[in-house]
Amino acid sequence: MLLIAVIAMVSCGPGAGERIRESPDQPEKRTYELLQPGLSMKTVEEAWGRPDSVEDNCYRDECLIVWIYKGYSNNRYLFFKDEVLVSWQ
Repeated sequence: MLLIAVIAMVSCGPGAGERIRESPDQPEKRTYELLQPGLSMKTVEEAWGRPDSVEDNCYRDECLIVWIYKGYSNNRYLFFKDEVLVSWQ
């Protein structure tokens, strides 16, 4: 009975079902020093791994692809135009 309660607490606790990255794939462990404007998506993926989420953001006549890497304390956003890295935050 106690074992069932412990399992229930673990599986329903904060962040349950959330994808947790382990080092060295944690975004906090990645360094922006590796990034430079003009890098291709393939090069960034080789250095940082696959993003957790991908979004298309269009403003006026410009569309950017946003790669999102989810972290424990914050997320990292990489912005691509025509499959080339243009900025990040």
